[in-house]
Amino acid sequence: MNIVVRSKMNLTDDDDVVIHMGAGDVAHLVNTAIDSYPRYAGLLPGRPDRGAFVISTFAAVDGVSEYDIVAAMRHRRFATAKFRELKDLEIYPTSMDVDYLPFRIMQVHFDIVIPDGGWMPPAGWRLGLPGSLPDGLVVRLRADSHAILNRFTPLPPREGSDKRDKYPDLTDRR
Repeated sequence: MNIVVRSKMNLTDDDDVVIHMGAGDVAHLVNTAIDSYPRYAGLLPGRPDRGAFVISTFAAVDGVSEYDIVAAMRHRRFATAKFRELKDLEIYPTSMDVDYLPFRIMQVHFDIVIPDGGWMPPAGWRLGLPGSLPDGLVVRLRADSHAILNRFTPLPPREGSDKRDKYPDLTDRR
């Protein structure tokens, strides 16, 4: 999977940022972030020699609504936050070449970087080796991920398991 950092950071304070809550389980979220770390090596500004632990989100911008985002995804549970509640975090507009989401949805994808305290992989480091990450780093990633997730407000679960099922009204959810 190729990841591209888009040049346009087009979020404003009132824009809604959507996260699927399959990622809402902190342990799952951190495991996914750890697995994706090497794919971000040298990709994000200020990280020329290291990757990033990220949380995947989407924004309702550029003619793509919350409904469009939710309808395109296979998940049943989502949460939202206004960008103003997240803008103190390190956030990048990114796109990936995946075949399970429409191009227009990937164009509103944003990664939130989970703080890692400047951790640098040691020489010869490879993900998956026993003890490849310091315990303290994993504890920090879990705590920071939990704090980030707490900024999001859950939406009602989507009915049924078919992603084409009508999603509940997204208005008046706060």
